[in-house]
Amino acid sequence: MGQQSRQPAESDPAEPRVHPAGRLPGSEPRAISQNRAGVSSEEDLTREHLAGLPGESHGVAEEEAPESVADPAAQSQAENLLRFSQQHQRRKLLYNCDRLLLLDFNSLSLPGWPDHYSIGVARRQRDIWLFSLSLLAVLVLLGLATLVPALVGGVAFGLLVLTGMLGVPPVRQVFTSKPSYSELLLRRHLLLKRARKHIQHLEGKLGLASCCRELGEYNPSLNRSRFLKLYELSQQGRLVGAIRSRGHCQLYLMFALEAEKGYNRLQEAYLQDHQAQIDAGNAAPLDARSEQSDPANGIPEAAQENPPPHDNEEPAGSVDGASVTDPLSPGDSAP
Repeated sequence: MGQQSRQPAESDPAEPRVHPAGRLPGSEPRAISQNRAGVSSEEDLTREHLAGLPGESHGVAEEEAPESVADPAAQSQAENLLRFSQQHQRRKLLYNCDRLLLLDFNSLSLPGWPDHYSIGVARRQRDIWLFSLSLLAVLVLLGLATLVPALVGGVAFGLLVLTGMLGVPPVRQVFTSKPSYSELLLRRHLLLKRARKHIQHLEGKLGLASCCRELGEYNPSLNRSRFLKLYELSQQGRLVGAIRSRGHCQLYLMFALEAEKGYNRLQEAYLQDHQAQIDAGNAAPLDARSEQSDPANGIPEAAQENPPPHDNEEPAGSVDGASVTDPLSPGDSAP
């Protein structure tokens, strides 16, 4: 009876076995854990064996050392290259923005600009003068047509001549020192033309405003939205044509002053870093020629030993400014 009661408890090997969700049979985790324990024990034995050998202890230490530790010489070289690249970018930016030093405040501030009140008063006086001329001219015509007495026509003609002479500047200056409406408009035009010419000189071929946009790193005021249109027009080469009012000139003057602040800070940072490199023995002193040279041409910072030829000097092989080719040059050599 005991054997018969045990038989139902034992499961038939042919029937499928159902395990709880998320669990595996008990035999498999034990086998995996035993295999992992065996592998770890073998690795520990191997390390202990290698550590016991005199020649293998250093190899194990090198493998366990982190690979992130770089060579001090290589790290120093990388820092020098990074600093050199940064200095090159600063010097290039200084070269592109050096036209800020040519800024003329009086040309862009438009001193003596006629205000709207003066323009309005001069316009009113001009209208009164024109109305007087028209009225006197009508009286003269009526006198010629005998529609009014001849005396009235004669007096009107005399007043017409005197009033007309007030339109001549030398005669008008005898009676009043106030400028006329046309003179005020002409003064505005000349001041605006002078400012546009100065802006064109500052912009050059590259566009000073677009080049100085990178100075926003040293002066955050240059990143304001009011200067965005200025940068676009300068990059497209249409900035000078867009200057049509006093407000545009004042906007460009504000930009130039803010850019000059950033330029001074950039120059100070460049000189300080370069002096630090000179003290460390990694750079040569600057001279006037290196400061005025284009960094894109690869001219070294120290002056070259052979100076360039003078402007008046003609190169060898030239007569009266025209180059003369040598008939026996390698390109034209006779066979």
